[in-house]
Amino acid sequence: QAGSVPHSTLTSIVHRYNHLAMLCQENIAPASNSPLQQETRLRLFKNNRLESTELRKRRIDVSIELRKAKREALILKRRNIAIESDLISSTDSNGQVLGYCSPVIIEDIVRQVKSSDPVVQLTGVQSMRKLLSMENHSFTDTIIESGLVPKIIEFLGGANNELQFEAAWLLANIASGTSYHTHAVADAGALPYFIHLLTSPHKCISEQAVWAVANIAGDGPDLRDCVIRSGVISPLITLIRTYLHCQQGTYLRNIIWTLSNLCCHKNPPPSYETVIQLLPTLTSLLHHGDREVVSDICRIFSQLTDSSNDRIELVVNCGIIPRLVFLVQTGDSNLQEVALRTIGNIVTGKEEHVKMIIDSGVLKCFGSLLRHHNASIQKETAWALSNISAGPSEHIEAVISHDLIPSLVNLLAQIYMFVPQHKPLYLGNIHNIISV
Repeated sequence: QAGSVPHSTLTSIVHRYNHLAMLCQENIAPASNSPLQQETRLRLFKNNRLESTELRKRRIDVSIELRKAKREALILKRRNIAIESDLISSTDSNGQVLGYCSPVIIEDIVRQVKSSDPVVQLTGVQSMRKLLSMENHSFTDTIIESGLVPKIIEFLGGANNELQFEAAWLLANIASGTSYHTHAVADAGALPYFIHLLTSPHKCISEQAVWAVANIAGDGPDLRDCVIRSGVISPLITLIRTYLHCQQGTYLRNIIWTLSNLCCHKNPPPSYETVIQLLPTLTSLLHHGDREVVSDICRIFSQLTDSSNDRIELVVNCGIIPRLVFLVQTGDSNLQEVALRTIGNIVTGKEEHVKMIIDSGVLKCFGSLLRHHNASIQKETAWALSNISAGPSEHIEAVISHDLIPSLVNLLAQIYMFVPQHKPLYLGNIHNIISV
């Protein structure tokens, strides 16, 4: 049932496979007449229909490790730092320069923030924000322990736009710290103010609110859900429509980063209602002219599809597969990698999802992607093929008919020593294909 694969090619594949299996023999049961050893070998490598569910489960388990490095590389919190020309310092009575966070300076700043004079308050908040941009988390602890966070939050609701801006910037940077720092801002009641400031007519203020909301949502699933319950999605979508075609795309990218934080974290994932509310906007942005925007949107889709079958189906039903196939062929490595990652997640779903990917024609691109100079693209392609070949014989025959096995075997022969944790799965699927 190997289709049109020539006998000589199949023989070559088998030879390469056997050689590679010998190199990886610690992961493969040794040849033996023992029924137990034969059964173990078949369980590891034989992919019949009765075992495909178990194989998919193993593949999803390994997916957690594959994606871990990607998640660690994502910056869920960011500090908005400006280069200041007027760094804050002072001198003591002997003329010695004091450190930026000396007790004298901190006490003076605290006194300014607690003043009833708006001009003095502004000076204090500005000084605090500048110091926070230069110092480590210890100064953030000092701000929190001084009981200033509720006072700074009060400034968000005032009529002084400059004080609003500085207070929002300062709180956004406090929230970019540890979970303790983020909770200090959220638990003090800042979220309703930030949600309101998203609709501020002053772009500089609404942008600081976007930063703050993103940092709070990026802390974990609890604060993410708290941000969502605060009604953040509608004003964010309005902002996207407002700045969709802005020449300077930084603000739009920050909004998309915020959406990414609303979609991240898996235990638990965001609610179905949240995903459904976001999908039309995300699908539209997948066609944006800014490649960095498209890359970020693909990354969000990869987060949403790194989940259960019903959530994968929500994404697939948006009709994004043709666009993903197009992005895989762009030649832009960043776009190719995140599009492939989303495709690889989709084919962990139901067999009909896998068939939709196969029918999209993307397999014709996989041969060149397996030979790509970027190792991450090679890995994502091999991962997608691994998931496809865990299905029924029709899926395996599609892989064979596109002449992908020689390229996959060559790739594994080159990198087997560097990815030992993936060898049993990838080698097992080559064995499955040969066995069809």
